[in-house]
Amino acid sequence: MSSSMPWVKLYTEMIDDTKMFRLSDENKWRFVQLLLLAGECDAEGSLISGDHSMDIEQISWRLRVPAEQLEADIKVLIHAGLMNKDGRSSTISINNFSKRQGRSQSEKREQWRKRQQKKRDADKPKEDVTGDTPVTHPPREEESREYKEEIEEEEIREDNIYSRFSTITNLPFGDKDCGDRFDNAIKDFGEERVFEIGEWCAGKNFTSMNSVLTTIDNRATGWNSKPKKESNLEMLERIERDGFADKPIPM
Repeated sequence: MSSSMPWVKLYTEMIDDTKMFRLSDENKWRFVQLLLLAGECDAEGSLISGDHSMDIEQISWRLRVPAEQLEADIKVLIHAGLMNKDGRSSTISINNFSKRQGRSQSEKREQWRKRQQKKRDADKPKEDVTGDTPVTHPPREEESREYKEEIEEEEIREDNIYSRFSTITNLPFGDKDCGDRFDNAIKDFGEERVFEIGEWCAGKNFTSMNSVLTTIDNRATGWNSKPKKESNLEMLERIERDGFADKPIPM
């Protein structure tokens, strides 16, 4: 499928996920297969073909697994809370797929097209009085190649910044909401400030990434009030001691 996701994300915290721990090795692999298929379908975790839900026979053919075995495996995964089956449409889907995997390819492509149109508009030469200046566009194949390269670079860039911050704080990003809070912090306060406060938080024995992000929101607001001779570390300690004496660090 040309419009499918080229890959899906597997989070390292799966190793410690109790839902996965209780599964047999065969069912763990079946879940990964279904996760890959959901990425191929690119429908926010739903297993579909065209405009219709995929039935057990279609899924079993795609995964090269006997239908009876697949049906039993899916029941186990639904019971484990990793998948679900809609009672009305019978659509089988991966739980929390869009939160964990991010935007669909169609959404990424639409955003990419808008960025390309803005670039073309900015580079477009001014028309003369006759209005005859031709406007040329790159061939469709070149457009497709540029799109894939830009999206891959963007995803690698996103994964790298999440990975670096997770390494600094020694805490995982729990869900998409946590990732959204991090993105907003980067947008509001800048990468350098967020990472510096993150390093400071690393020595405070936080137990969740949400606690770190709450502290970033609190500390960043007092950043601009520090004296010129005060170091950033001294400023953060002062904010904790004075500015937020009535607001202890959430653990």
